[in-house]
Amino acid sequence: MFPFRSESVPVFEWAMNRTTNWRPRYYLSLIVWDRGDSKRALDLLAACGDTPDFAPFFGARAKLEEASSPDRSLADLRHAAELEPGEWRYGRLLAERLIEDSAFEQALATAARYAAASPENSILGLLHVRTLLLTRRFTEATDLLARLNVLPHEGATEARGLYREAHLMAAVGQMKAGRFDAALQRIVSAREWPERLGVGKPYPADTDERLEDYLAAQCLARQGKKADSNALLEKLAMAGRSKPGVGRIVAALAAESLGQPSDAERILTPWLDSQPDPRVVTWVRQVLAGQHAPWPAGAPSTEEWRILAEFLGH
Repeated sequence: MFPFRSESVPVFEWAMNRTTNWRPRYYLSLIVWDRGDSKRALDLLAACGDTPDFAPFFGARAKLEEASSPDRSLADLRHAAELEPGEWRYGRLLAERLIEDSAFEQALATAARYAAASPENSILGLLHVRTLLLTRRFTEATDLLARLNVLPHEGATEARGLYREAHLMAAVGQMKAGRFDAALQRIVSAREWPERLGVGKPYPADTDERLEDYLAAQCLARQGKKADSNALLEKLAMAGRSKPGVGRIVAALAAESLGQPSDAERILTPWLDSQPDPRVVTWVRQVLAGQHAPWPAGAPSTEEWRILAEFLGH
C-alpha cells in the first residue's frame, strides 16, 4: 500500500516550506506522482539538487527524467547504483537503459558485473545473456545459458527465446565458416526445450520450427545432400504457409529455392498486404531477389527476424 495518504500533502508542503532538508520534497513528490502529476513530482525532485544520499531518490528522478532529459536520467541512474552497489535492481535498470541507448558494450559490462555478484539471480543471468547476444558473442551466450536455472513461472518464455536465438545465431556463424556439421548440431540444440529454463515444451502443433528447418536445409544443400535439403524445402513450401509470422517468409524462400517463384509470390502476398512497415516489406523483397541487405535501421525486430537477417543480410 502507498505509505502516504492524500491528506498528507498539506503536512509535507508545510514542512517543505520550513526546511532545506530534501526529505519533505521527496515524500511529496511520491504523493503527487502517484496522483498522476509527474511534472510537479519532477520539479520537486529537481529542486533537491544532488545532495540526497538515498539511492531510491535518484532512481525515482531517473525514471521521471527519461523523456525530458535522458542524459540527466542516465546520470541519476548511475548515481543510484553507486550509492547502493549491492542492490541488483539498479544494475538491471542501468543495463536496460544502456541497451535502450544502444550502448551495448557498456550494457554487457554492467550486466556481467552484477550477474557475477549474484550468480543465483536468473533475472540478471538472462540480462547478461541478452547483452552477449547484442554484442554478437553467440557462443558465450549458449555457454552461459547452459549454466542458468530459471524457476518455472507463468509466461516464462524469455529464457527459451534467448536460448533458441543464441543457438541459431551460433549455427549461422558456423555456416558462414563452412562448418556445416557443427551448424546442424546447433540447430538440433535450438529445437530443444531444457527444463531448467523454466518452461515446458508445447504440443507439436503449437511449436514453430520453420526457421530451424530452413537453416538445416541450407546446411544439407551445402554438404551436397540435395535430396535431403529439397525434402525439407518442399515441406516448408507446402506446410510452412499455414501459419503467420516470419515462418511465412521462410516458406516463400523455400519455394524460391525450389525454382517456384510464382508459388513464393502466392505465399508472400497475404503477408505483404498485412505488413504495416514498408521498410520490412522492402527488405523482404530484396532478400527474395537474392540481395544481401542489412536489416533496415529503425525497423522493429524480433528473435526470428534477427536470426533470419543474420543469415540473409550479410
